[in-house]
Amino acid sequence: MTIFIKSVKVVDSGSPYHGKTVDIRFDDGAISAIGNLEINEGDQVVSQDGLCISPGWIDLHVDFADPGEEEREDIESGIAAAIAGGFTGAVLMPSTNPVIDSKSQVEYVRKKAEHLPFYLYPAGALSRQMAGEELAEMYDMHRVGARCFTDDKKSHLNAGFIKLALEYTQQFAAPLFLMAQEPSMVKGGQMHEGEVSTRLGLKGMPSTAEVMQVERDLQLLKYAGGHIHFMGISTAAAVEVIARAKDEGLQVTADVNIANLVLNDESLVDYDANYKFYPPLRTEADRLALIEGLRKGIIDAVSSDHRPNFEETKKCEFSLASFGSIGLESCFGLLGKTGLSVEDRVDVLSRMPRGILNLPEVVVDKGHTAQYTLFLPEEKWTFNKLSIQSKSKNTPFIGESLIGKVYGVIVDDTLITVNKK
Repeated sequence: MTIFIKSVKVVDSGSPYHGKTVDIRFDDGAISAIGNLEINEGDQVVSQDGLCISPGWIDLHVDFADPGEEEREDIESGIAAAIAGGFTGAVLMPSTNPVIDSKSQVEYVRKKAEHLPFYLYPAGALSRQMAGEELAEMYDMHRVGARCFTDDKKSHLNAGFIKLALEYTQQFAAPLFLMAQEPSMVKGGQMHEGEVSTRLGLKGMPSTAEVMQVERDLQLLKYAGGHIHFMGISTAAAVEVIARAKDEGLQVTADVNIANLVLNDESLVDYDANYKFYPPLRTEADRLALIEGLRKGIIDAVSSDHRPNFEETKKCEFSLASFGSIGLESCFGLLGKTGLSVEDRVDVLSRMPRGILNLPEVVVDKGHTAQYTLFLPEEKWTFNKLSIQSKSKNTPFIGESLIGKVYGVIVDDTLITVNKK
């Protein structure tokens, strides 16, 4: 199918057309022409005032609950949610049932997604059964498509285990995705430890737990080599430590969850479990430091940290409620409320995640295979339940006014439009 996009602005710092408004034709799943073009008979034409195009966005950690808990999400519904949010790819966390800790489990995920217009990148478990005791079959998983290795939200006290994993993964240049929360300090915690947690009478998780774990893991990285990617950095102190490590030349990257960029711990004053996240929402000073960390390139990427939950695990006593929220469909619109430029928003969703995963570069230019996102960067709209493709509806953002709306995606030879006017 030939797809023709008329008068679209290119937002791609790696493209010679960056900042320019052009016509683009796609043939056989790639850009065949770009510039001032004539529409041909039979073209599928896309024309929308204010439309922009960028390399396709990638979410660095999502939970699709498949295999094992397909009632709250499965690969098909998770991908539908991702496409609705403008993503053309995502890294699937291994915390499923069974855990993705073997070659056969990676192959299952890839096979289930292969017929869909989406690039699903399985993350292999770092340890067998994510128990933190024995390395999983990382080399075998890497050979069949695992892009990185992680035990998802589990942090490990065993420094020797992380050292061994860093040494082993250097054989095939795969990053370790680590959660930076010192486990003994956050056990039983419900929210950020501070003035608000004291006022609410909830057990807190101190900022120190994050920065201590970051500092320890960076010492291991300095000693053993390799690549560490920190998932969901949430504190100003951790941003400072990572900045120093980058200045020293360590191969360290980090992302921040979208919720930590737009909310703070004051959001929990009504004990609404939809605001219960891990890592927790921190102070307003932390939130502002995270946005500044993105601007300066200290934090490399933004993740929705999409975590579908059963309704009954959110509508219960706060201390018993599950952590997390769905986030794919609202991520870009929330990012528009941070004050970041459209170029920065695109970079932290597309170019930087590709670099972290060692994926081939995608550029808005002739000859590149289609993995592109179409969007309206300043469009204001209201997020509601009709916007949600996920099986789960656990989110604090229903009714929220957002800035930046997804028009659609082009993946290979398929155009999918969403949220269309």
